[in-house]
Amino acid sequence: MEPLVVLAAAAPAAGAAGWGSYLLTVRAARRCRRAADLARLRAESLTPGPRGDVARARRRLAAEVEATADLLRHCDAASRPVGDTASLLARLRVAAASLDAELALLGRERDPHVRRQGSQGALAQADELVRAAGALRLALARRRERRDVDALVEDLRLEARALRA
Repeated sequence: MEPLVVLAAAAPAAGAAGWGSYLLTVRAARRCRRAADLARLRAESLTPGPRGDVARARRRLAAEVEATADLLRHCDAASRPVGDTASLLARLRVAAASLDAELALLGRERDPHVRRQGSQGALAQADELVRAAGALRLALARRRERRDVDALVEDLRLEARALRA
């Protein structure tokens, strides 16, 4: 009976270890795929014409979304009020992912005429999202800066009044 008890206790641990290594393998594969996609996109962005325009728009869009997420993380870490920015960032990520998928399809289109015609609207939308993400970052930065300066000015005035008294 004792060997069965030991076996019954060891089986779940072995299963958990197997599941953990599977997850690590999947994550590593995704990371490699993402790195390869970024390298290919970087190379395609150097080509002239519509294919290069699409690749540059995809890179710019991804960079803007990541910069906005970085600023939001910074504001959260500094305990700064951000309002509804987290939900706006989630919506921005969804819209950017959808647009990126559309741009990726257009970038693989073989016919240059179809690629050029199809990419015009998508490139305009990408520019709008880039501008909106930049405006959101600017508003967060200004809000933080203004609040810090106001508090500092108020503290300096209070200290000056205290020293005069």
